[in-house]
Amino acid sequence: MTAVLKLSDISLHCRNFKCFGDEWQGFDKIKPINILIGRNSSGKSSLLDVLSLFVHGLPDLLIHGHRGTKPDARFGFSASEEICGDYIKTDLVTLRDGSFSVNVRPSHIVSNVHRFGGSIHVTTMINVETGDNVGSELDVFPGDARWERIYESCVGPALTKVHHPLKNTILKRLAAERDVGVEEGNDILGFRPNGGGLTNTIQQLINTEGLDRDLIEVELLKELNSILRPDVDYRRILVERKDKKNDWELQLEEPNKGRIRISQMGSGFKTVLLVLANLLLAPKIGSKGEEKPLSDYVFAFEELENNLHPSAQRRLFRYIRKFAEQNGCTFFITTHSNVVIDMFAGDDLAQILHVEHDGTSSTVTIVDDHISQGRVLDDLDVRASDLLQANSIVWVEGPSDRIYFNAWMKLIDADLIEGVHYQCLTYAGSLNKHFSFEPELVDELIGALKVNRNAILIADSDRRNPQDKLKVETARLVEEVNKTGLAWVTRGKEVENYIPLDVMKKICEQERLSGPNSEFSDAIAYLRGKLNRNTTKKVDLAEKVVPHLTLANVRSTLDLGERMDEVVAKIRKWNHMDRT
Repeated sequence: MTAVLKLSDISLHCRNFKCFGDEWQGFDKIKPINILIGRNSSGKSSLLDVLSLFVHGLPDLLIHGHRGTKPDARFGFSASEEICGDYIKTDLVTLRDGSFSVNVRPSHIVSNVHRFGGSIHVTTMINVETGDNVGSELDVFPGDARWERIYESCVGPALTKVHHPLKNTILKRLAAERDVGVEEGNDILGFRPNGGGLTNTIQQLINTEGLDRDLIEVELLKELNSILRPDVDYRRILVERKDKKNDWELQLEEPNKGRIRISQMGSGFKTVLLVLANLLLAPKIGSKGEEKPLSDYVFAFEELENNLHPSAQRRLFRYIRKFAEQNGCTFFITTHSNVVIDMFAGDDLAQILHVEHDGTSSTVTIVDDHISQGRVLDDLDVRASDLLQANSIVWVEGPSDRIYFNAWMKLIDADLIEGVHYQCLTYAGSLNKHFSFEPELVDELIGALKVNRNAILIADSDRRNPQDKLKVETARLVEEVNKTGLAWVTRGKEVENYIPLDVMKKICEQERLSGPNSEFSDAIAYLRGKLNRNTTKKVDLAEKVVPHLTLANVRSTLDLGERMDEVVAKIRKWNHMDRT
């Protein structure tokens, strides 16, 4: 049985198309969420057009050649036996090449190469006039010239039959210029990238017998509120016929305000409505009225941040990420918003692509290191002072504390994500005399509240018995932070005293371990002895501990559970999040 290529298996490229020159440009890989960032007119929309061409037909490439050239298209994939399946015949093939001959089965070539740690990557050229595969170029392992000729003779011809998976997908686009307004009623279900047709589609779903009005009155309404709260909380979605004509307008009903016409609402609301319409309505009504699985859909959305407050942007992008993860669909999103970088940099589900235009042609670069991230920030004119927009800062004494904190957070409230809802920064405990959390900065002290006024401080108590007082500088910081934020002084000597006993047993591989004498004992020194090492770096220890943490052992260790609940409440408040 032939395995079906998935989007995550392939690369897609074009050259000499629109703003792209004679160098191959496109997607070296495809992830569930693909963020396209760049200046205006850099080529972001043209990159989405590459997707559209692969979905709807490559012959359209011909009318969009770059400066009079003829465009080309290709897709690539790793030729594993699982993917290739019966594309590769199992008949014995005899190859003679000068001084040697060999009998081979093409499928065995593929399986053996992968078994020994190699790979065959296939780049398949496409005839843009017919859309047919016309040949394959193989990047083969191990590179022996004789075997390369065998691969090309046996495997290459067979792989020209493999087709890119976009042929089987449904592409839904949302244009940067969009609106939802008054529309004349008709019997057409569906809407266009600019929003045209949505009002009529909604009125049909509500008013037509046999159609599912709960799609609008229950499902769409619920998801709208999940993104827009706490700013608004709508009770009903309605449509009203105007002036006895067949013209319809959407209305939203809000407590204490009554009904609000969509013509009186901002474009930010319309953006959220159109995104949800694409995600929730389009797959249910289909192109011909039939429902399609969400895994068949690719969504290409442009500049969703337009007229959306940063907090609403974060809620919308969180919703999209969760939707992609749960439903197996793929998103391509163009943006100018630095909020997106904060949310998706380092996210395993996402990649960020930087599109640049040098005055002659456009190039596409994956943003995966500090230098490329810096170039993106320069393009978006993001300055260091924009860090003030972070929702909250959790100040910790060192990198190991950050590892523990993020692990606790994942167990207590997985909806709160570093880089989205909070950011951990280090204030270096022994140097805390140089820090201040006073709103009015004291001379010669680093003003932490200048970075962010929503501050949480986690500090080691450094107590060796319950009667010990806090160090003078620690006590000062605690007093300053508690004026506007939350200070958490460890109940034990330091953060490592929050390592649960059952975790100590596992990492030390000693079931009878009794643990340190008390929460004021030196947990690091204790574990160094049990691990039979002279030294154990804090970060190394944290990375050993974290995989064994559970919600149960976190909540049963000292005051850890209670303090994390306090932290979660603060961060949720600062992010305007509720638990509904």
